Amino acid sequence: MTIQPASTGFSSTRRHLLVALSLAVLTLLLFVQAVRFDFINFDDFDYVVRNQRVLRGLSLDNVRWAFTTLKLANWHPITWLSHMTDATLFGAAPAGHHLTSVLLHAVNVMLLYLVLAYMTGNARRSLLVAALFAAHPLRMESVAWVSERKDLLSGFFFFLTLAAYTRYARTRSLGWYALATLALGLGLMSKPMLVTAPCVLLLLDFWPLDRFGRDSIRRLILEKLPLLAMSAAISAVTYVAQQKGGAVGEERHYPLSLRLANAIWAYGQYLRKTVWPNDLAIFYPYVGVTPESPFPWWRAVVYGIILLALTAVAVRLWRSERAVLIGWLWFIGMLVPTIGLVQVGGQSLADRYTYLPHIGLFIAIVWGVGSLTQNSPAIGRAAQRAAAVAVVALAIVTAMQLKYWQNTITLFDRAVHVTDRNARAHVSLALWYTQHGQHDLAVGHYRDALRFEPGNPQANNNYGNMLVEVGRTDEGREHLVRAVRAQPRYAEAHNNLANLLAQQGKTEQAIRHHEAAIHWDPELAAAHYNYGLTLARIGKLAAAQPRLERALQLKPDHPEARYTYGLVMAGLGYEVAATDQLREANFLRRDWFDALRSLAWLLATSPEPKVRNGAQAVIVAERANQLTGYENPVALDTLAAAYAEAGRFDNAIATAARAEQIARSAGQNDLADRFAKRLELYRSGKPFHRVAGAT
Repeated sequence: MTIQPASTGFSSTRRHLLVALSLAVLTLLLFVQAVRFDFINFDDFDYVVRNQRVLRGLSLDNVRWAFTTLKLANWHPITWLSHMTDATLFGAAPAGHHLTSVLLHAVNVMLLYLVLAYMTGNARRSLLVAALFAAHPLRMESVAWVSERKDLLSGFFFFLTLAAYTRYARTRSLGWYALATLALGLGLMSKPMLVTAPCVLLLLDFWPLDRFGRDSIRRLILEKLPLLAMSAAISAVTYVAQQKGGAVGEERHYPLSLRLANAIWAYGQYLRKTVWPNDLAIFYPYVGVTPESPFPWWRAVVYGIILLALTAVAVRLWRSERAVLIGWLWFIGMLVPTIGLVQVGGQSLADRYTYLPHIGLFIAIVWGVGSLTQNSPAIGRAAQRAAAVAVVALAIVTAMQLKYWQNTITLFDRAVHVTDRNARAHVSLALWYTQHGQHDLAVGHYRDALRFEPGNPQANNNYGNMLVEVGRTDEGREHLVRAVRAQPRYAEAHNNLANLLAQQGKTEQAIRHHEAAIHWDPELAAAHYNYGLTLARIGKLAAAQPRLERALQLKPDHPEARYTYGLVMAGLGYEVAATDQLREANFLRRDWFDALRSLAWLLATSPEPKVRNGAQAVIVAERANQLTGYENPVALDTLAAAYAEAGRFDNAIATAARAEQIARSAGQNDLADRFAKRLELYRSGKPFHRVAGAT
């Protein structure tokens, strides 16, 4: 791709590449502090931290999954593959994941400059647009939030689409059209927000490609049809995914009038934050959903008037500077999929949504100001100095505010302070405090969240789960029920409620919620494990087996699932498999009494000779007894069986007698009677072997 020399710009392709590389380096320096940041507990855990598919890295099976899953209410296989690649290279450490995001943004800045200079032939204005894009504080969310990798990837492929399409427009080569189509397809598979890209290409046909003097409008539209068809298909898949994932807001909560008003207000907020980027937050609550926070309709009226006025100005400038209207329509049009006409999620707007639309706005501003000042050298020089100051000022603001993205606490504490009634921020803070054992602080944030949004499903689920953990089960169950009522497709809430109901002996109700959890999230390993555990507890071992196997497929390093699966396999008579599973459970969780005791029992008493190993049984059983101070009668009984299998009958007799004595002293006479029968067996010089299928 050869960049045309600009009348006010650089003189060679080498100079352009040097400028682009310099932009990339400066962008890296601006955002490099993000490499030290942690993951946050808002989406990062679903995308990376607790996503076993991603953490296992690239594999044929995971690639297949990436192209077929609708997890997190989206279809974006390229994004999943990107996260898997990072996991393969860097594991679960956040630094590598952040580094990839920073590098992608730097590359995007470089591509934007090169593509825009190539299209327009004006290197200086392209440089300013790229610099504004690189440094603006609204970029922080896309760059510093690992979960927003999809923004960066879709941007990367969007710029490649622009480059290939521009080359096609100038050469009429179908090869370049094919490359543009491929790049757009990959971008759509990174983030479906690119569905409006074909319309952007049509705008570029007006300016700067100036194709309307050479091609008919019919031809220009027809050549976009394959791209539009691809966008329509992605739109349909995305809508299905978001419907299935429960992300689309209900009409009763978000009536059309409210969505239209919020959309106008959101456009106005994006404009305001472009000029004055203060009070930035990761989540902006939706106003007007509850009676406690009525929507201020006057805001929509004021911003609506401003939008109409700016549109009128852009139209008026069409003859003298087409870039203004094209850039303005780029900005307005690319925001349409996320402006909330179809409400997805609970946010009213999001800084990350401006990642690509902002470019259109910057084009309109830069070319508009340039056109107004080009006939006055003095004013032009003043405008250039002002532009440089603006870029530096934006970079300083970005560098200062980027620190809020360090971790969950700094990020959501900031959100609480700069927004009103932010239930989502309080939930994230409460979850962090819960995970770090600071329950008193967590309770306060959960209560604030529920005060602002009594039906908030995440707040009810997390608070209910915490209440169950501290023994307030009735109150906890009430909140878990509210969570599943508010969001019937909330798999985690169904899973937590099922666990509580199973513990309370309400097995039929528990099973219904277990099945709901698996139905709404087939990839939730905990749901499969807990369902298998419930079935095992009521003796349905054959039904429990596939549930536990699925849990281990999804999360192979799940020690509790390994342990439970081992017991189930033993109960079904698969002694070899049971022993293997218990060995693995002991490897995954060291010094775990239950797993040690169960493994020793199988090694000592299995009906299958190839499983029994007295010497190993003694080692494992002695470790289990060390953990209990040789005072647990069941552990002592296991050790006695191990001694007997190893031929050490004197030790077996003494240990079995001790087990019987402790059991009788504790009033556990049935247990003591079983120990006494085995004691008689040892006195006769015989080890104890179970009947097949008995544990």
